[in-house]
Amino acid sequence: MRKVGLLGGSFDPIHLGHVEMAKQAKRQLHLDEVWFVVSNDTPLKERVLSDYQIRVNMVKLAIASYRNFKVCTIEKTNKGKNYTIDTVHKLKKLYKDSAFFFIVGGDQVEQLDKWKDIDKLQQEVSLCYFERDGKKYTSDYKLHPLHMNPYPISSSTIREGKLTYLNPKVKRYISENYIYAGIVSNYMSEYRYQHSMRVAELCVNLAKVHGYDEKIAYLAGMYHDINKEFTYLSLADAKVIIEHLQPNLLKTKESIWHGFLGSYVCKHHLGIYDHRILEAIEHHVLGSSNAIYAKILYIADKLDPDRDYDTQKLWNIALTDIHAGFKAVKEDQEKFYGEEFLDE
Repeated sequence: MRKVGLLGGSFDPIHLGHVEMAKQAKRQLHLDEVWFVVSNDTPLKERVLSDYQIRVNMVKLAIASYRNFKVCTIEKTNKGKNYTIDTVHKLKKLYKDSAFFFIVGGDQVEQLDKWKDIDKLQQEVSLCYFERDGKKYTSDYKLHPLHMNPYPISSSTIREGKLTYLNPKVKRYISENYIYAGIVSNYMSEYRYQHSMRVAELCVNLAKVHGYDEKIAYLAGMYHDINKEFTYLSLADAKVIIEHLQPNLLKTKESIWHGFLGSYVCKHHLGIYDHRILEAIEHHVLGSSNAIYAKILYIADKLDPDRDYDTQKLWNIALTDIHAGFKAVKEDQEKFYGEEFLDE
């Protein structure tokens, strides 16, 4: 009989700790396969989950190199709360040749008494749990302990913007689809975040009017000031990076650096590799690129309605002709600010 481990969860998102759990469970239980059961809704969690297919896509990316790991979407069409006992009953009907081992984290052991029909569940599957910090849990239920070195990360921390302990493909997927607002909102002031959202909206409007990719434009707008307040990279770290990669930039004012630094953060910290986004962000401060998305971002950034000058006339030009609009905005910036326009 095939031995299958069931690792259930919202996987919002899946991180390296989840994958390590599957690897260790397979090894210690001598499993043939491990299935990642992506929940549609979770009874003991109140927050709204990311779109189901997005979470499935992330799991697929994370386990693509493991031939004995699979994604199980049996809970996708469930209406209302998902209960493990119901999922197990469905799986046992579909796969009569399989013995199932349900795997949970140590923190979930303390909540097992809240699970629906837990007494029946332990008769249907072998319940297995991972010890946390070497701690063995005492329980009224028959449990098989598993062991692994803990990962200092959680899905909630990742949603807040700390994109560590992620498969690189998952990190890129998160960033290039802007799945979690915390990637931006938790690394800048509320004022800067509101500005970024307005700029992103203007970028989308320009892209739509002129027939360019709205998603690329949106991402450039959302991420363009990602390190303006030296949050992802401190000022000290930024100076080291600039000295190594763009030493001439050190001769300019610090307020100019955030274009280059924003592009650097997007590539090296967020896993974004689309050159259209990176180039637009790098050159948005001075308008020093003729690439179309760089022009879109430059215009949108300078014409944020919250600026302390009238932007409507220039906006109308940009809506009619993106290139004429770009030229007009640059000329206006230089005229309005003089030499100081480089600080914007």
